[in-house]
Amino acid sequence: MKKREGDIEREQEQFFNDRLKGHLEQWDSSIVPPPVHEEAFARLVREGKEELRGRRRAERYLFWLVSAFVLGGMLLLWQSSYVFFAILQAFAFAGAGIFLIVGFFRSNRARRHQR
Repeated sequence: MKKREGDIEREQEQFFNDRLKGHLEQWDSSIVPPPVHEEAFARLVREGKEELRGRRRAERYLFWLVSAFVLGGMLLLWQSSYVFFAILQAFAFAGAGIFLIVGFFRSNRARRHQR
């Protein structure tokens, strides 16, 4: 006699429940992380924001320090020699242009490879 589809499915489900269900539930409970409490999550976000704010503040101070040295050096160079100042400005302008052009081509190449 031929078994019906419903009987086959019930047998497979019974086999699964007998042999694997307990192990799968155990495995599931071991890999699921415990729930995070709202207070702990809020504290984690707050600490992350404070750390990021401190890092940005340090980077901003470093930027201003380097900028002051560069501008001071440029002013000293301007006072000592207009020619060297103009040459340095031309090199800086050319370097910035090359940097932008190379960056533009790299970003276009990266976009083409993503498509």
